[in-house]
Amino acid sequence: MKIDCAKLQRTAAVIGAGVAGSSTARHLARKGWQVTVFEQAANLEHGVNALGQLALRCRIFAQDNSLARFFLAGFLYSAREFQRLSRDEGLDWHPCGLVQLQQAGKRRQNDPAALERLYPEEVLLWRSQEQLRALTGLPLARSGWHSPAAGWLDPLELCQTWLNHPAIELKQGTAIDQIVRESDGWRLLSDSKDIGGRDFPVVVIACGMGALRFPQSASLPLQSVPGEVLRIRESEASGAIHHIIQGERGIFPAYQGRHCISASFGTDENAQEDLTGQSLAMVGDLFNSPLQLKLEGIESAKAKRCQSADFAPVLGAAPDFAECRRLYAPLARNARAAGLPPPAHLPGLFFNLAHGSHGLCSAPLAAEYLASVIHGENPPLSREIAGALDPLRFLIRRLQRQQVD
Repeated sequence: MKIDCAKLQRTAAVIGAGVAGSSTARHLARKGWQVTVFEQAANLEHGVNALGQLALRCRIFAQDNSLARFFLAGFLYSAREFQRLSRDEGLDWHPCGLVQLQQAGKRRQNDPAALERLYPEEVLLWRSQEQLRALTGLPLARSGWHSPAAGWLDPLELCQTWLNHPAIELKQGTAIDQIVRESDGWRLLSDSKDIGGRDFPVVVIACGMGALRFPQSASLPLQSVPGEVLRIRESEASGAIHHIIQGERGIFPAYQGRHCISASFGTDENAQEDLTGQSLAMVGDLFNSPLQLKLEGIESAKAKRCQSADFAPVLGAAPDFAECRRLYAPLARNARAAGLPPPAHLPGLFFNLAHGSHGLCSAPLAAEYLASVIHGENPPLSREIAGALDPLRFLIRRLQRQQVD
């Protein structure tokens, strides 16, 4: 869905100032748009932004498909984006590389030869245990994958860097609870009061689970996944860790005297309690011999991530779900029905949601795609890939499976 920019004032509102929202705002600003970002929290130091270290890693697929191509393109795009921000704006980006060890006890392991045919060397290289030991200088317990272009950064600093642009206005502590269509665009309301001060021709909903409070996006199958990371003090031995080392849990190189132990995520929030011992044991399993860690003064940080029912981002123009249900009703009778009309969309409303645990990999390219569509440029994703991320896919599947009331 393209918008004729000549007919619109180039102003946009983005709801949410996390990785998805702040990257969307910056990519629109680069194309000459004036962007107002509305963030419900009083500051940006919450959720995933409070975790301290976040890894850029490619989501790996065993077979070539649309999602595999999207995440590969996203990973390479993000690496370039972070390098550019590091060079031009001082972002503290650490392209240290990542080692993903084989999962102990897993019966099914991806075939190294097959994956190396799918992924370039900067993304994935199979290495023996001896080769990984030579690479990292650490007594790693198993063979595994090396991702040279991977790295880490502070997500809070990243969002602040993206939002630091003269065409972006950030309004924190501003909870949008209604989006009302007016003749000239969308009016944003909080407690029935006008917040934006004007109608926005373009609105991007990028607030994760908060999207479910709006009728326009309430039917999306979004899930909140709670998780917890640990921060432990650097020891003399652990100071030798210079790569992100990943297994069922992972450990980051020390930053400001502490290591981050990557999050344990699950659908049961109660099961997240008291996972410190389990996480530390899993980190210990990464090494052949015990790596002396300082276990006093352990800190934890909890966050929730938004993911979709099929674990892929929700990206694109907002469908008019009621009208689309009518347009595509024939699919409930014949899943392969042909000659159907194009979808109906809510003009000027877009989604950028559900990036889950791979937000650094997917959100920047998603933002560039969305900004290109809004600006009327040729988008950087093929129609096939965009279709795999389109918000309408869930309704289409439900109709084809005769699951819609």
